[in-house]
Amino acid sequence: SACLARRRSSVRLRYSPQILYYMLSIQIPTVEQRKITFRKLYNELKEQSKPYGNDIEIIYLSDNKELPIGAKRNKLYEMSTKKYSLQYDDDDWIHKNGIELIMNELYRDVDCYTYNYKVHLDDGRYIYREKNSFGVNYTKQKNFNGFNNVHPPTPKCIFKTGLAREVKLDENLRYGEDGVFASNIKPLINSSFHIDKYIYEYKNLSGEAFNDPARYGMTEKTW
Repeated sequence: SACLARRRSSVRLRYSPQILYYMLSIQIPTVEQRKITFRKLYNELKEQSKPYGNDIEIIYLSDNKELPIGAKRNKLYEMSTKKYSLQYDDDDWIHKNGIELIMNELYRDVDCYTYNYKVHLDDGRYIYREKNSFGVNYTKQKNFNGFNNVHPPTPKCIFKTGLAREVKLDENLRYGEDGVFASNIKPLINSSFHIDKYIYEYKNLSGEAFNDPARYGMTEKTW
């Protein structure tokens, strides 16, 4: 289509399917109880990935919560057939041009790519925190360089798959795995690049209760 043709031409400046740097695996750990939100995210990722053909794969693991999230994340990294890996939760969201923004930078061939992100949470009130960033050189902190929060790279960032596989999460871990992963992979990263764009959105599209906004340093704001 004309729209797809325009999109293809916009990525040719840096993207070339002959260069293996651009091979990306997008992985989603999910559960049957969230199949509606999962399907929305999956369809969005699939649509954005179309211009890149077989250079992008989208894989997922779904069950009825029998397999802990630690085991799921480990297994997804093992299932990847691409050079780079990125994991999103089933109730996350991505910028409308997020895949293009990522693919345009993979020619750099670094260990890890980070970027900015937004948080939209609703537990009966609207909790909106806009200016956040992942960063390799930072520990978790608030109000740094104009950002409300800077967090070390979690599975939501892009890693060389081989590097991500070196981080073996506890197979029985059922929560808090992002922080554990960030702590363990940070010493392994020798090179990185920060994409200064808002690519990832934490929106809690599942609508599940969020009872402790202070845990994430949230501030309330009508949105």
